Amino acid sequence: MSKKMKQYVTGLSIAIIIYAVVASWMTIRDIIMLPELIDTIILFILASATIFYAVRTSDIAEATEKQAKATKEQADASVKMAEEMRKQRLTASQPLIFPDFAQARFPDPGEIWYANSGNGPALKVKIAFAYSTTPDVVEREWIERTGPTYSKLSAENPKWTFIKAGDRFSYRPELAERSPRNIGVALVEYSDIYGRCFLAGWGYRCEKDNEECITLQPTEPIYPRIRDEEGENHD
Repeated sequence: MSKKMKQYVTGLSIAIIIYAVVASWMTIRDIIMLPELIDTIILFILASATIFYAVRTSDIAEATEKQAKATKEQADASVKMAEEMRKQRLTASQPLIFPDFAQARFPDPGEIWYANSGNGPALKVKIAFAYSTTPDVVEREWIERTGPTYSKLSAENPKWTFIKAGDRFSYRPELAERSPRNIGVALVEYSDIYGRCFLAGWGYRCEKDNEECITLQPTEPIYPRIRDEEGENHD
């Protein structure tokens, strides 16, 4: 029984007692006749029934509202849990590929190594270089699909169609611009098993070593940016 209903029952009991005492006293004193007494009893019953109906309707409405609120909260919690599970699944299978310039010396040409240090396989791996530009420019053009302004190299190499987590592979580029102080960006594009497209890389600056060979010194990274096949961008 709700609080309102308890208050109603208590109030009704008190009202019945008071009504019975007053009606008895008025009847004994001949202040009210039997037909009038019957009318007042009928009115009292009707008023009590109307109040009972109003209280009961209010209780049902409150219970329905609470149930609807609880259902909505449960649905919201389920949606949030599903979204968290989706994010965890995507993170658990996300590849992560970066270039390493440690052995890049030109005009040998140097060897640039790429390693998948993520948790899932990388698909359709493509290597590219952007000359005389910076990582932020390349990244913006890739996200906004206004480029790319860089040249793709060995994009169809079958060896790079499936790179498992932990695998390493190398590439020997013939850089078109490798004069001292020249800048550029070494890039890698790839996809994951869910069809999301990634771009990662390192900016570099060309420097001469003690043997007058050109080396690539890393500058700013492009941390993996995600772009799905429908064009939606993700941080």
